[in-house]
Amino acid sequence: MPTDLTLLRIKSITIEPVRTIVPNEPGDAFISFQRIVFHFHDGSRSEMTIHLDAGMHALALGDIVTHDKVSE
Repeated sequence: MPTDLTLLRIKSITIEPVRTIVPNEPGDAFISFQRIVFHFHDGSRSEMTIHLDAGMHALALGDIVTHDKVSE
């Protein structure tokens, strides 16, 4: 179920560590997920949770975009 998402006026992004839920019943699958929080200039925020299958790479904070790279 692909979806395109555009977010404008982001002030910062918080990438939380991966969390794994251990199953209660033997044979149930482990569930791993990661939450990304978008903080906007107007003070609002939006959260996105992604579920990670075994072998997938988690998100990590990368390069910082400086003002000389951005045009408004």
